[in-house]
Amino acid sequence: MESTFTGGNELFGNYILVALRIFNRQKLYSVLNIAGLGIGMAAFLLIALYTQYELSFDRYHQNADRIYRVVREGRTLTPPPLGPALTKNFAEVEAVARIIKDNNTLISSGDTHFLEDNFYWMGTDITKIFTLEFIHGNPETALQDTSSIVISQSTARKYFGDLNRLGETLIINDSRDFKVTGVFTDMPANSHFTIDLMVPYNDYFKDTDIDITSWDSNYTYTYFLLRDGSNPMALQSDIHKTIEIPLYEKYGVPKPYPDNFYFVQSIKDIHLNSHREQEISVNNDMLYIFLFSSIAVLILFIACINYINLTTAMSTRRGREVGVRKVMGARRFQLIQQFMSESSFLILISVALTLMIVSMVLPAFNNLVERQLSMATMLEPQFFLVLLTTVLVVILLAGGYPAFNSSERRIRDW
Repeated sequence: MESTFTGGNELFGNYILVALRIFNRQKLYSVLNIAGLGIGMAAFLLIALYTQYELSFDRYHQNADRIYRVVREGRTLTPPPLGPALTKNFAEVEAVARIIKDNNTLISSGDTHFLEDNFYWMGTDITKIFTLEFIHGNPETALQDTSSIVISQSTARKYFGDLNRLGETLIINDSRDFKVTGVFTDMPANSHFTIDLMVPYNDYFKDTDIDITSWDSNYTYTYFLLRDGSNPMALQSDIHKTIEIPLYEKYGVPKPYPDNFYFVQSIKDIHLNSHREQEISVNNDMLYIFLFSSIAVLILFIACINYINLTTAMSTRRGREVGVRKVMGARRFQLIQQFMSESSFLILISVALTLMIVSMVLPAFNNLVERQLSMATMLEPQFFLVLLTTVLVVILLAGGYPAFNSSERRIRDW
């Protein structure tokens, strides 16, 4: 057993030694092969990082599989009474959060003033639905008191210089004082909306003449948490029967009643599959993800074909070596092993070059796609498995054909 293992090591070492000699003897060919494959794999990897990031939106929430929102036909905003109607009529709805977003909201603290875009009027159950990690304050009670405000850690640093600022005051639009009752860690960038400041939903109606019970206007985003085992499509049908039809009758819509006006939408579908008006923030499109993924695969395929062509062309110069090996009794399987070892050696060098290129290009690529992609993503189990599979496929595809093609030639063909 020991001699067999040693022999295997010696054989593998011989293959590597031959590969190094060929690399030294055919420097231009080797550099072209390594560079071409490395650049192709780098382009593939950058697009793969972008694709993985886009597919990860909102999946960090602990209950992401059970978080939904109610939207209207072609639009996302709903009337304020819809939220209470959901909790009142449907036992499968565990919690509801109503959200109103304000842009360009003036926030002041002493001599510090900023216009904030990520300012929200939030229902008290927001922390039961979304995963928000509180640094200070109680997430269950932070929004229960009127004129309370909960802020992100970056917002706390911006206005106060540190995080532990419970009880401090922020002035909204130079008109109302709100007391800080909670600070939470910044939401990940792969969220279809991010929160910097939030105040109680009901406070929105204190200084306005808007009726919180009116179905006439649509200006609220309605999110809810579905109980385990409940069917969202069945709930959508029940909403049509229990809420929509009475509304049609109230406003005099003639029978037969139209199709569903309210729809239930999973939070995981919002970023790539929701293109309604009044979206809470700008979304991407799954079509672009398919397009970019196809381009990535095409680039990788072209890089492999280029590698195969160069390797096959250069293999004709190694006829004497292969002929000698065959005369000395080398079997086809051994020749395949040799060529595959050489290709694998060059491809692994290309992989190292790929990682170097990606690390250098990634900051500029992030600016181009306006994302926060990280090399650390490649260490995540799922992405690492994809990366490893890609390398193995490249080795089999780019190294396999030249190896089989060169090994099957007869001596006289050389």
